[in-house]
Amino acid sequence: MNIFRLIVSIVLFNASVSMCEASLIFNVYQNGANVVATGSGTVNLNGLTPDGSGGGNGAIFASLGSFVNGPDTWMPINYYMGVAGPLNFGSGGAFYSSSGTGDRFGINRGANDVIVPQGYVSGSALSGTGIWNNSTLNSLGLIAGTYTWTWGNGSNADFATLTIGNNSIPEPDTSLLLLSGFAVSFGSTRLFGRKKSV
Repeated sequence: MNIFRLIVSIVLFNASVSMCEASLIFNVYQNGANVVATGSGTVNLNGLTPDGSGGGNGAIFASLGSFVNGPDTWMPINYYMGVAGPLNFGSGGAFYSSSGTGDRFGINRGANDVIVPQGYVSGSALSGTGIWNNSTLNSLGLIAGTYTWTWGNGSNADFATLTIGNNSIPEPDTSLLLLSGFAVSFGSTRLFGRKKSV
Protein backbone atom coordinates (compact mmCIF):
# COMPACT_ATOMS: atom_id res chain seq x y z
CA MET A 1 0.00 0.00 0.00
CA ASN A 2 2.86 2.45 0.82
CA ILE A 3 4.55 1.80 -2.54
CA PHE A 4 1.27 2.43 -4.34
CA ARG A 5 0.88 5.73 -2.43
CA LEU A 6 4.42 6.73 -3.35
CA ILE A 7 3.87 5.95 -7.06
CA VAL A 8 0.59 7.91 -7.16
CA SER A 9 2.25 10.87 -5.38
CA ILE A 10 5.15 10.90 -7.85
CA VAL A 11 2.80 10.77 -10.86
CA LEU A 12 0.65 13.60 -9.46
CA PHE A 13 3.73 15.68 -8.61
CA ASN A 14 5.21 15.25 -12.10
CA ALA A 15 1.89 16.25 -13.69
CA SER A 16 1.76 19.39 -11.54
CA VAL A 17 5.36 20.32 -12.42
CA SER A 18 4.64 20.05 -16.16
CA MET A 19 1.69 22.45 -15.71
CA CYS A 20 4.02 24.96 -13.99
CA GLU A 21 6.75 25.07 -16.63
CA ALA A 22 6.91 27.32 -19.66
CA SER A 23 6.84 31.10 -19.90
CA LEU A 24 9.50 33.75 -19.58
CA ILE A 25 9.43 36.00 -16.55
CA PHE A 26 11.36 39.28 -16.59
CA ASN A 27 11.67 41.79 -13.76
CA VAL A 28 13.22 45.26 -14.25
CA TYR A 29 13.76 47.38 -11.15
CA GLN A 30 15.82 50.12 -9.56
CA ASN A 31 18.71 48.90 -7.40
CA GLY A 32 20.55 51.87 -5.92
CA ALA A 33 22.06 53.91 -8.76
CA ASN A 34 21.48 51.15 -11.32
CA VAL A 35 18.63 49.47 -13.17
CA VAL A 36 18.67 45.67 -12.97
CA ALA A 37 16.83 43.20 -15.21
CA THR A 38 16.45 39.54 -14.30
CA GLY A 39 14.88 36.89 -16.48
CA SER A 40 14.26 33.18 -16.46
CA GLY A 41 11.98 30.51 -17.84
CA THR A 42 11.50 28.48 -21.00
CA VAL A 43 10.18 29.07 -24.51
CA ASN A 44 7.91 26.76 -26.46
CA LEU A 45 9.10 27.36 -30.04
CA ASN A 46 6.41 25.12 -31.57
CA GLY A 47 3.92 28.01 -31.77
CA LEU A 48 6.42 30.29 -33.54
CA THR A 49 7.93 30.63 -37.02
CA PRO A 50 11.73 30.91 -37.51
CA ASP A 51 12.57 34.49 -38.47
CA GLY A 52 16.33 34.41 -38.99
CA SER A 53 19.44 34.74 -36.89
CA GLY A 54 21.89 37.41 -35.93
CA GLY A 55 23.59 38.69 -32.84
CA GLY A 56 23.54 41.45 -30.36
CA ASN A 57 24.15 42.80 -26.89
CA GLY A 58 21.88 43.09 -23.88
CA ALA A 59 19.60 46.07 -24.47
CA ILE A 60 16.27 47.67 -23.69
CA PHE A 61 14.28 49.78 -26.16
CA ALA A 62 10.98 50.71 -24.51
CA SER A 63 9.35 52.59 -27.40
CA LEU A 64 9.76 49.52 -29.67
CA GLY A 65 8.75 47.00 -27.00
CA SER A 66 12.15 45.34 -27.11
CA PHE A 67 14.30 43.95 -24.30
CA VAL A 68 17.13 41.41 -24.38
CA ASN A 69 18.76 40.04 -21.25
CA GLY A 70 22.20 38.54 -20.87
CA PRO A 71 25.87 39.55 -21.09
CA ASP A 72 26.95 42.94 -22.43
CA THR A 73 29.01 41.27 -25.15
CA TRP A 74 27.87 40.33 -28.66
CA MET A 75 26.30 36.85 -28.80
CA PRO A 76 24.63 34.88 -31.63
CA ILE A 77 20.81 34.67 -31.40
CA ASN A 78 17.82 33.29 -33.28
CA TYR A 79 14.52 35.08 -33.88
CA TYR A 80 11.11 33.38 -33.87
CA MET A 81 8.07 35.29 -35.15
CA GLY A 82 4.50 35.13 -33.84
CA VAL A 83 4.37 37.29 -30.70
CA ALA A 84 1.29 39.36 -29.81
CA GLY A 85 1.04 41.91 -27.01
CA PRO A 86 1.97 45.46 -26.02
CA LEU A 87 3.80 47.45 -28.68
CA ASN A 88 5.86 49.33 -26.09
CA PHE A 89 6.46 49.75 -22.36
CA GLY A 90 7.55 53.39 -22.39
CA SER A 91 9.02 56.08 -24.61
CA GLY A 92 12.74 55.30 -24.22
CA GLY A 93 15.19 54.68 -27.04
CA ALA A 94 17.91 52.02 -27.27
CA PHE A 95 20.03 51.57 -24.14
CA TYR A 96 22.69 48.84 -24.03
CA SER A 97 23.41 47.11 -20.74
CA SER A 98 26.62 47.94 -18.86
CA SER A 99 27.02 44.32 -17.78
CA GLY A 100 25.08 41.08 -17.58
CA THR A 101 25.24 37.33 -17.11
CA GLY A 102 23.72 34.13 -18.44
CA ASP A 103 21.77 33.49 -21.62
CA ARG A 104 20.83 36.03 -24.30
CA PHE A 105 17.01 36.06 -24.71
CA GLY A 106 14.05 38.42 -24.76
CA ILE A 107 11.23 39.93 -26.81
CA ASN A 108 11.33 42.25 -29.83
CA ARG A 109 7.71 43.31 -30.23
CA GLY A 110 8.62 45.67 -33.08
CA ALA A 111 9.33 42.57 -35.20
CA ASN A 112 6.87 40.28 -33.32
CA ASP A 113 9.82 38.10 -32.29
CA VAL A 114 10.97 36.01 -29.36
CA ILE A 115 14.77 36.08 -29.11
CA VAL A 116 16.67 33.00 -27.94
CA PRO A 117 20.32 31.88 -27.97
CA GLN A 118 21.46 30.36 -31.26
CA GLY A 119 20.85 26.60 -31.15
CA TYR A 120 18.20 26.89 -28.42
CA VAL A 121 16.14 23.73 -27.91
CA SER A 122 12.42 24.34 -27.26
CA GLY A 123 11.58 24.01 -23.56
CA SER A 124 15.16 24.37 -22.27
CA ALA A 125 15.74 26.55 -19.22
CA LEU A 126 16.96 30.12 -19.76
CA SER A 127 18.34 32.54 -17.20
CA GLY A 128 20.09 35.88 -17.45
CA THR A 129 20.56 39.35 -16.01
CA GLY A 130 21.34 42.81 -17.32
CA ILE A 131 22.54 45.91 -15.45
CA TRP A 132 22.37 49.52 -16.63
CA ASN A 133 24.85 51.49 -14.49
CA ASN A 134 24.01 55.01 -13.31
CA SER A 135 20.49 54.78 -14.75
CA THR A 136 16.94 55.07 -13.50
CA LEU A 137 13.72 53.59 -14.80
CA ASN A 138 12.80 57.12 -15.85
CA SER A 139 16.09 57.82 -17.66
CA LEU A 140 15.58 54.61 -19.68
CA GLY A 141 12.07 55.79 -20.57
CA LEU A 142 10.34 52.86 -18.84
CA ILE A 143 6.76 52.96 -17.51
CA ALA A 144 6.17 50.89 -14.36
CA GLY A 145 3.69 48.07 -14.80
CA THR A 146 3.28 44.50 -15.98
CA TYR A 147 3.34 43.66 -19.69
CA THR A 148 2.50 40.26 -21.20
CA TRP A 149 3.18 38.88 -24.69
CA THR A 150 1.67 35.64 -25.96
CA TRP A 151 2.18 33.20 -28.83
CA GLY A 152 0.99 29.80 -29.99
CA ASN A 153 -2.30 27.98 -29.37
CA GLY A 154 -3.41 24.97 -27.35
CA SER A 155 -0.49 22.86 -26.18
CA ASN A 156 1.90 25.24 -28.00
CA ALA A 157 0.63 28.35 -26.17
CA ASP A 158 3.26 30.27 -24.23
CA PHE A 159 3.91 33.77 -22.90
CA ALA A 160 6.45 36.25 -21.57
CA THR A 161 5.78 38.69 -18.74
CA LEU A 162 7.81 41.83 -18.04
CA THR A 163 7.30 43.58 -14.70
CA ILE A 164 8.88 47.02 -14.40
CA GLY A 165 9.40 48.68 -11.04
CA ASN A 166 9.04 45.87 -8.50
CA ASN A 167 11.75 43.40 -7.51
CA SER A 168 9.71 41.42 -4.98
CA ILE A 169 7.31 39.55 -7.28
CA PRO A 170 7.70 35.76 -7.01
CA GLU A 171 7.89 33.84 -10.25
CA PRO A 172 4.57 32.06 -10.87
CA ASP A 173 6.12 28.66 -11.44
CA THR A 174 7.68 28.70 -7.94
CA SER A 175 4.39 29.54 -6.24
CA LEU A 176 2.45 27.01 -8.33
CA LEU A 177 5.03 24.33 -7.60
CA LEU A 178 4.75 24.95 -3.86
CA LEU A 179 0.95 24.84 -3.98
CA SER A 180 0.96 21.70 -6.11
CA GLY A 181 3.27 20.01 -3.58
CA PHE A 182 0.80 20.76 -0.80
CA ALA A 183 -2.07 19.54 -2.96
CA VAL A 184 -0.29 16.27 -3.73
CA SER A 185 0.48 15.69 -0.03
CA PHE A 186 -3.05 16.49 1.05
CA GLY A 187 -4.62 14.57 -1.84
CA SER A 188 -2.64 11.39 -1.25
CA THR A 189 -3.42 11.50 2.47
CA ARG A 190 -7.12 11.99 1.78
CA LEU A 191 -7.17 9.40 -1.00
CA PHE A 192 -5.51 6.63 0.97
CA GLY A 193 -6.49 7.69 4.49
CA ARG A 194 -4.37 7.33 7.59
CA LYS A 195 -3.75 4.19 9.48
CA LYS A 196 -5.56 4.12 12.77
CA SER A 197 -3.63 3.13 15.87
CA VAL A 198 -4.99 0.24 17.81
